[in-house]
Amino acid sequence: LQQAHDQLDRDVRRLRDTERTLTENLSQREAELANRTKEVEQLRGTYEGLVKDLESEVAAGQIKIEQLRDGLRLDMKEGVLFASGSSDVNAPGQKVLAKVAQRVASVPHRIEVSGHTDDVPIRTARFPSNWELAAARATGVVRILAQRGVPSARLTAVSFADTEPLADNATPEGRARNRRIEITL
Repeated sequence: LQQAHDQLDRDVRRLRDTERTLTENLSQREAELANRTKEVEQLRGTYEGLVKDLESEVAAGQIKIEQLRDGLRLDMKEGVLFASGSSDVNAPGQKVLAKVAQRVASVPHRIEVSGHTDDVPIRTARFPSNWELAAARATGVVRILAQRGVPSARLTAVSFADTEPLADNATPEGRARNRRIEITL
């Protein structure tokens, strides 16, 4: 009986240790869930704010705002920000980026700005290829976002040139869709 009693005591201690571990794990998971829920709500608010702030551009089909599983993506057509073949952000583009910066400055996510082009080769003294044009456009957008209060440490500029088309480059409409800036949170 003593041996059985001792074994039961050991089993009870082991079960209590297991219960304590499970309770700690549950508490951690609940805290993680609360943080993720807060993050999702913050992203939802950012999404809704961007849709409201950029309502005319979204309605005109110049900007597409998409809620992703873990973030947001803004797809901005070339004409919203740049003249053809240029990397200088135009005045309307400056206003659009000011609205974007105001909304994303407080969101703690990393922000990747990617430049995309069509497959028509560009050969200028400033841009020997579409890689340089896409990179210059992405870094120009990053620079403006940083100037407007988005922390530089959260910003990344990437050039995809013509490697990730959204549409067929065989038509003018398709090429126009492919010339874009994507801002991903």
